[in-house]
Amino acid sequence: MVDHHHAIPELSERERCIVENPGGFCTEIQTTNDLFNSVMAASNYLKKRLNTERVDVGVIFGSGHLSLAYEVENPQIVKYIEIPFFPVSTNLGHGRELVYGQLHGRNVILFTGRIHIFEGYRNYYLTFMGQLCAFLGCQLLISTNSCGGISNQLNVGDFVIMSDGLNCSYLPFLNGNIPLLNLLANIYDKKFSLKQHENYFKSGSFVYTPELIEFARQCGKEVGLELMDGCYSVWPLPNFETAAEIQFTKEIGSLVSGASTVPEQMAATMLGVKCLGFAAVTNPATGTTDGSWVHDGEHNLIAAKKCLQGLRKTIWKVIEKFEFDQEHRFTHNHLDQSFLQLAKVPKQLDKEQVINGLMAKIQSYKVGHPNIDRVLWFMSESLYNQYMSQNIKQVKDLYFINLNSVQPFRTRSQTLSVKDSSFDSQVSEVGTYFNKRFYKFTDENLDHLEDIPYQQINNLHQVTLFGFEGPMYPTKTELNQAILTDFDVYTITNISFMDLALNMGFDSKTFACTNDQSDQKVLQNSLDQIYSQTLQNQSRVHEKSHYMKKRVSPIFDFEINVVHDWTSINEAALCLREMIGTHDDVIVFDHEITSVFKESSYQIQKKVMLNLLDFGDKQVEVLLVKTPEGKSVVIITDTMTYQSHVPYQSIILPMRVVILGTEAKNFIVCPKVWMLKDKQTTGSLYVVNDHACLNAHSPGIGVNLNEQYKLDQTFTRYGARFYDCSSTYDKDITQTLKEQVKQSGQSYQDGAVFWINNTSIPSQAFEQLAIGLSNQKVEFNAMVKSGVSELLAVQHRKTKESRFKLRSGMIGLVTDSVIRSQKLNDSFNLGCKTLFGVLFNTLKEISRERQ
Repeated sequence: MVDHHHAIPELSERERCIVENPGGFCTEIQTTNDLFNSVMAASNYLKKRLNTERVDVGVIFGSGHLSLAYEVENPQIVKYIEIPFFPVSTNLGHGRELVYGQLHGRNVILFTGRIHIFEGYRNYYLTFMGQLCAFLGCQLLISTNSCGGISNQLNVGDFVIMSDGLNCSYLPFLNGNIPLLNLLANIYDKKFSLKQHENYFKSGSFVYTPELIEFARQCGKEVGLELMDGCYSVWPLPNFETAAEIQFTKEIGSLVSGASTVPEQMAATMLGVKCLGFAAVTNPATGTTDGSWVHDGEHNLIAAKKCLQGLRKTIWKVIEKFEFDQEHRFTHNHLDQSFLQLAKVPKQLDKEQVINGLMAKIQSYKVGHPNIDRVLWFMSESLYNQYMSQNIKQVKDLYFINLNSVQPFRTRSQTLSVKDSSFDSQVSEVGTYFNKRFYKFTDENLDHLEDIPYQQINNLHQVTLFGFEGPMYPTKTELNQAILTDFDVYTITNISFMDLALNMGFDSKTFACTNDQSDQKVLQNSLDQIYSQTLQNQSRVHEKSHYMKKRVSPIFDFEINVVHDWTSINEAALCLREMIGTHDDVIVFDHEITSVFKESSYQIQKKVMLNLLDFGDKQVEVLLVKTPEGKSVVIITDTMTYQSHVPYQSIILPMRVVILGTEAKNFIVCPKVWMLKDKQTTGSLYVVNDHACLNAHSPGIGVNLNEQYKLDQTFTRYGARFYDCSSTYDKDITQTLKEQVKQSGQSYQDGAVFWINNTSIPSQAFEQLAIGLSNQKVEFNAMVKSGVSELLAVQHRKTKESRFKLRSGMIGLVTDSVIRSQKLNDSFNLGCKTLFGVLFNTLKEISRERQ
């Protein structure tokens, strides 16, 4: 008998082309019409290939569970690559084919593998299998996954009935699908259309109904299992979660942690399919044990075998006992092609695209050629239609703009109260906000603009806003995050434009129009009052600052061009080794800290310029420096942030080149730090002992270097796709940093940090998050916008396949900037000089320990 648990066939040439560039898969899909037709084409192909008009049940298996798919009667196997528009699974423990057959007299289609965020496909494909099951006529979708157990009541081999979801990927699961799903409410038969319309804006928690959860629990009892139910948090991976991340999700209410399932089930539910999810525990989550557990993909696959028997019994019993509707049909009427073509698939936020769309919208008012510093009043689509249908007000310097009409934004509704009805039917000014949405944004040097004030509540009439983007209201667990952190109102509108406006220097105000529970219209007179005030207070662009960032002369000894592929990284690493040799220690500075360092008396022996061609003209220097004790240290002169026009992994290009080229063992990263609780003076030191990603993203998304190219003998494989983050902040390095700061006489703080998107606005909102999400095991005192990606590059390299045992740590400098570059004032310069001494003394001490 074939062992389907491990026997995954080699990639065909067609499959390899997709696997090596998932982001380029089916780029011809650009409109809602394309999305609809891609699912329809896959459905029609399978119905013809399998000779069936309807499938009753869909089952999507998670990591290590694929062997169960081959136990059906009369199996027919179809490879994913043969199905139109169907993505190919690239993940460990996932198959690349589906099996069709019968179980308990029902037609069942079983998928041996799925698509994940970290594989690099567009978000749309996370939901493809769920939508396909609906189009095939499935009444029930069952999904399994391998996950980490957060609760101490769970052991490896247990599995949990999913009863809620927590989106920690910080991307809307159905982004790009919303126009399609909205359309389906209009084109399917009347009965289904009414149901679809009724559920469209419900909370994501309604994916898992109490009745179906209890039904699954009873099925478990019949086969001798007592099953728990709980919330499943979804992370992007490929790096495993940190202990701090596990603690804050536990504080909110998560029971298990993984990277899949919820997107496909949310899409299927919105198309009328009932869904069940089973999360199988293959490892204790980071920080929940004594640290002896090895977190990697191979160990998890072995552990997944312990869950197979229980999963098989339960799923088979669910299919046997489920009450199917014999009259169920999934049909659609004639497709309105012209309507479909209007909706474009949203892409990553791009500043030029937004500006061009905005200017086109402004100029459509035909009042000359207004500048962008005119007063603009953005409104969500529903509010715009509601208010502007009665008030078409247009004056020379005020423009009402439906935000939904400016690509790539999509707006859904106004705001709702977080805890009670105290803000219902009110229009309130937003004093501070948190945007949970991650987006990549190409930021330019805007230091000619004044920094903005720190955002906080200034009067009793202002509110705090929590932004969840998506087509559905947040789940109960997601909303609990806003409740625990004391936010007033929330919205599912894309509020990224608020970050964009502030970063570009616009003086903006935001008002939250809060519906009441009956979804009645907001008060007309409140909007009229704001309209009058807006005319009296013209918006302005921030004036130029007297401070200009000091430019460093681009004189260097060597120059290396590099792009993100294995061959280029390999060659660049070899060149770097020839130029500066191998060394034990690497320090990564934020660029403002680098500016101070170059003005100091430390001896720079060599300068190498890395030209990062993926970024266009981006350059990062690699310096070889001699410390006062005569020790050579490698310094990378900037921490990297996400840019909209480059792949995720490109931001760790400098680190990968240096890690491979220098064969270094110790890494310390030094970013700017924003304090959240106890305020510290500018230039104070902060020793980081852990981080939690709050709205940033893992740099490992995309093709793993091991899988992309046939490697030569110069370097070992860079690292396994999944890598452990439990020792990102090495205890010895962290403790030595603290001791050296004490010896310097400088005061410092330590603790965990939030890792936030580089365009996020430091504000009181993050203070509330820090207070609400801290507990006895983790204390969030500060946040960083950069530096974590560099540490994750180290963690990826230090897997068991590496020749080296690498260690890393982080110590940052407190900044008083908000979104502009830090001014190089006396307190910051003094802090930098103290930092340099602490770093070099720390490296000296840990070098002694190793000897």
